Amino acid sequence: MTLSEQYIKTHQTKGLYLNECRKQGYTSFYNRCDWTDYIIDKNLIYSHRANEYTKKTFTEGLHVHNYYELIIYIDGNINYITDNYVVKPKPYSVMWFLPGQMHTATLLSESNYERHVFYFSKDLFSLNNTLIPMTDFMNCQVSNVFYPDISYKEEIKVILKKIDTHLKSDYFYSGLLAKAFVIELLGILNSAEISVTKPIKSLDCCMEIKNYIDTEYASISTSKEIAKKFHYSREHISRKFKDTFNISVSDYIAKRRVLESLPLLKEMSSSGAAYEVGFKSQSAYIDAFKKNMGCLPSEYKKHKYDK
Repeated sequence: MTLSEQYIKTHQTKGLYLNECRKQGYTSFYNRCDWTDYIIDKNLIYSHRANEYTKKTFTEGLHVHNYYELIIYIDGNINYITDNYVVKPKPYSVMWFLPGQMHTATLLSESNYERHVFYFSKDLFSLNNTLIPMTDFMNCQVSNVFYPDISYKEEIKVILKKIDTHLKSDYFYSGLLAKAFVIELLGILNSAEISVTKPIKSLDCCMEIKNYIDTEYASISTSKEIAKKFHYSREHISRKFKDTFNISVSDYIAKRRVLESLPLLKEMSSSGAAYEVGFKSQSAYIDAFKKNMGCLPSEYKKHKYDK
């Protein structure tokens, strides 16, 4: 299953796509969240999102996927959280998340959150069966964000406008041009003299709880157990964790277990993987897997390993 097939299936399963429009060279889907996802290539998806959010309407929580995500932040009172760090972006900050890296954005107050979002796999950069290293800039060990200087910022603005313009036109080669400009954008980011800003390490108890779940996911029985370990009430832990990561403690435990089960499916049955990561029943595993991965464990295993 290609990146685009996986992405479309997941969004359709969740009822997020209201309509589909096929044009020359690409397909667009209008998202219920009020933006358009452009499927430019089987390995490339793009959207320009500008949404007015309140704490109640902002639903993004900690999540992970098996493809690259690149965000060019424009505006909005938000933070990005990844691993154990918090990043406060500036306009035209370039933020990225690697496959398998847990991350989220958190809304700090009601605001218009605008950003350009790119999802892609490395296969996008294959030339004559050779992968071109277009994602080298993402190997930075200090941070997942950098701030381009003035000259690069202006180049980025021009390219983003060209991508939007071509995807809104009816030229038969619009999709091809948009793809070319995305590749040009990544080329610029890969060669730019970047200003890396070290993120802030969060000392919040919620990050400690997240780290605890990340290591003890298989043995944790209830959120009450976590509350006891960290000397808080279960209600306090639940409320604080949800406010910070926009996901409940129990949902995060299930998500972490599903993610840890993925490599196990290569050698184990789905029932074996389920019990190995802490699920008490096969049905609970299947429900959590479908919710987080958009497919059944058997479908994932067939696509990923049974080739």
